[in-house]
This record gives sequence, C-alpha cells and structure tokens, in this order.
Amino acid sequence: MDLIMTPGVLLRSISQTLKFLVEDLRIDENQLNALDTEKAAI
Repeated sequence: MDLIMTPGVLLRSISQTLKFLVEDLRIDENQLNALDTEKAAI
C-alpha cells in the first residue's frame, strides 16, 4: 500500500521519511515519537 500521494516523493530511508513528515507535512516530532506503531501497522 502506497501512502505517499505527493508527486515526485520517493522515500528510501527512515531518516528521509522522518524529515519529510516533520519538515514537509509539519507533523510534530514529539507526537511521532509517541505514535503506537503496533496499532498503526497493517
């Protein structure tokens, strides 16, 4: 499943994904750290 809808964005690493979420989508980094990835997993 492809969740990235922004044309031209190809995320190849965790650090690149984090930078995209924080800088481009303006998601609070503290909230990302608190995210329960077990519940978010497909």
